[in-house]
Amino acid sequence: MLKKIFILLLLSSPMYCQFSPADLDLAETTYSRKFDPGIIHKYFTSGRHQDVKAALLSISNSGDTSFVKAVTDLSYSRYGDYISFALGHLGPSKEASGYLLQKALLGKGDLFQEAAFDALGRIGSVENFNTLLEKYSLKDGKGFNGISLAIAGFNSRGIKSQDGKDQSILNSELSETEFPLRRRIHAAFALSRTGVSKESEEALLNVLSEKGSKEENILLRQYALSALRKLKSFNGDLTLFKSLVKSQDWRIRTEAAKVLCYFNFKTEEELQAYLQLIKDYNPNVSRQAAISIREMRLEGGLKGFLKEELLRSFESPLTLNTTGEIFLTLAKMDPQDAFNLASKEKDKVGKLFFYRMMQDNFTDPARNLNRLIENTPDSKSEELERLGAFLALQKYLPGNERLDGILLSSLSSSFGAAVSVTADGLDSTFIERRKDELKRIIKRQTDLHLNDAQFTESNMSLAALAGKISPEFRIELLNFMKTASLYSMNSFAFRELGRTNGPGKDMDNFMNFWKEAFLYKSAVVTTDKGSFTIKFNSEVSPISVGNFCYLAKKDFFNGIIFHRVVPDFVIQAGDPEGTGWGGPCYEIISEYSPVPFDRSYVGMASAGKDTEGSQWFVMHSYFPHLDGRYSNFGKVVEGMDVVDTIDQGDKIIKVELK
Repeated sequence: MLKKIFILLLLSSPMYCQFSPADLDLAETTYSRKFDPGIIHKYFTSGRHQDVKAALLSISNSGDTSFVKAVTDLSYSRYGDYISFALGHLGPSKEASGYLLQKALLGKGDLFQEAAFDALGRIGSVENFNTLLEKYSLKDGKGFNGISLAIAGFNSRGIKSQDGKDQSILNSELSETEFPLRRRIHAAFALSRTGVSKESEEALLNVLSEKGSKEENILLRQYALSALRKLKSFNGDLTLFKSLVKSQDWRIRTEAAKVLCYFNFKTEEELQAYLQLIKDYNPNVSRQAAISIREMRLEGGLKGFLKEELLRSFESPLTLNTTGEIFLTLAKMDPQDAFNLASKEKDKVGKLFFYRMMQDNFTDPARNLNRLIENTPDSKSEELERLGAFLALQKYLPGNERLDGILLSSLSSSFGAAVSVTADGLDSTFIERRKDELKRIIKRQTDLHLNDAQFTESNMSLAALAGKISPEFRIELLNFMKTASLYSMNSFAFRELGRTNGPGKDMDNFMNFWKEAFLYKSAVVTTDKGSFTIKFNSEVSPISVGNFCYLAKKDFFNGIIFHRVVPDFVIQAGDPEGTGWGGPCYEIISEYSPVPFDRSYVGMASAGKDTEGSQWFVMHSYFPHLDGRYSNFGKVVEGMDVVDTIDQGDKIIKVELK
């Protein structure tokens, strides 16, 4: 209940209002990435909750530790959650981590304490980490609301306990049924992120046996399943197995598909129980089961039984994504027969999955090269998958002139996604063999596309490739990149060179976004599966909202597909190319905030800070590791049942602003 109340407050209480239409000067200095201290000071000292929180949101995106003193001088009792959030994003400093450690240890088990622990996990030192573990043991965990988030944060930065004390704390947090569900959810989440010891297994299995149909109960079981997946085994009994397969919530069935594939199957009946997931009405469950079957370790007759059942499934009315994943599973089981099967089921498999199969099938590399050359793609998505198959052949056909020519041509193309995929995928022998040609191509590409927003990721990949050629060449390239007028590009170059950021962001589109930011309350997204309504959170992410409305007015999203659907994670759209690499040919800023990425929340996709464009996503479930790392600009308030059934490739028909 606590979590639901927290979310309600975030969306409706005046205490949680931040930006308003009157805050043009603060919005300008935030968007330009100048963060004028005079403007920030004016908002900090205005005496209005809204102004102070807006200024804290602004500087949270600055990465400038010179603001730490001004932040810690504010009233913690009034702004504790936003103060912690800001300190966690300004970057490591002794003053900030010391302040957060004190607030975390003196907390009262409330959301302010949770925020302090979370922020400390982002910037705290090894000494801070050890202090937390020691104090937890002394107090037996009492008054440590948020400790699991801190441990997850420290672990993500490589700070771990050598004696397993952090794992022990997470086990304790998970098993203590007297703790609020939210606290136990964070422990299960942290275990799913940090890894699981055998000692955790019993506690996780016990969680799966707990009753309850509220969102918090579902989340706890989801993360327990996700954590168990790390063990690549499932030692629960058959009763628990069947209850998970038949769960009323599709998200539990999805997570079950990911872990029950490791069950010790002994009979055909047990295997049939799992295979029912492939026929699930929800496309996410069906597709995930088809993917996870590849992890099964079966012997003798059961392996043959599975193959026959999967072949028979081609006659069932399954989605193209599920059928394609089943094809990949069968191709892995029998690589020699994969091409015959692809030919026989051509209409149901499609080129996308055919190219994916060839990324792992090396029965005859030379013939595979000919097959790839002869099978030309029909879309950019297919082109990228075929490129992945070409790259996979490097190991088997070193020095092959045709293959080398294809890869060099791809690196030289105007298709940014292909350039990035190639640059990231070239192996060391290719690089050594062709380094002079690679240097010429890299210089030409960065010269042509230095200020092209569609090429930002490609240029970053080219910089990484330059480093593989020689450290000196990488430095030379970065020094050129820092002359870019494109903010994301020059800030990337300055960061990589270990220097302070260069010029601020251009203001060309700022007023286009700002004037739209507060005009509309919501948007109705009509898809070929039905409609859902997004309520905007302009007070926290005005530029993201304004940009979405600006594009919607131009019918930008009409006809675009959901190019990425990760079962029980997100659905993602907004790329006119349908590859995940496209955008509107400009970039906006990141707008990090304490609003959680809970189920139904809507965020902006990015390739790194300040690279957002037109791609956005909707959450299937709560994933804390996204909090404060992506711009959260809205929430689906109607039609989550539609969101839950959207499959990769489904289409947006129109977006209407209300």
